[in-house]
Order: sequence, then structure tokens, then C-alpha cells
Amino acid sequence: MFNDQLAISQSVDGLIMVLLGGVQALFGPLLGAGAFVLIEDYVTRLDYWRFIFGAIILLIVLAAPDGIAGGITRVWRLIRPAEARP
Repeated sequence: MFNDQLAISQSVDGLIMVLLGGVQALFGPLLGAGAFVLIEDYVTRLDYWRFIFGAIILLIVLAAPDGIAGGITRVWRLIRPAEARP
């Protein structure tokens, strides 16, 4: 019963969720958990799902090294008008 909940894979999943979302953002881990669950839910239906899942995670990490929340912040700063900046 407790062995399944305390498995190494569960710990790694939690770490990936936090890193995906972004460590320095308040809502980063929540965004990372949501993205992780959505990607996992969709990809596990496919053949070679572990490879595809890993590739998607890798692409997200390469595209947004500071997490999804950091990537959103970076894009927001790019599209925000310069005169609105302090």
C-alpha cells in the first residue's frame, strides 16, 4: 500500500512537475503539475509513449529553462508595450 506511494518514480514525477513549472514562480509548480498531467494523459495512449513523453519534456525545458511560468513572464514582457513598463 505505502510502497506504491513512496516509489522513486513518484518522487521523480514531483520533481519534474516543479522544474517544468518553474522554481522561482509562485504558481510555477501548479502550472508544471497541470502540464505534466495533461501531457502524460494524452501521450500514454500512443505507441512509444515514454520516448515521446521524454522528448516533449525535453523540448519544454530547452524552450523555457526557467520553467513554464518563467516562459510566460518572458513572453509577457516582450508583448507588453514599452511605455507601460516602469
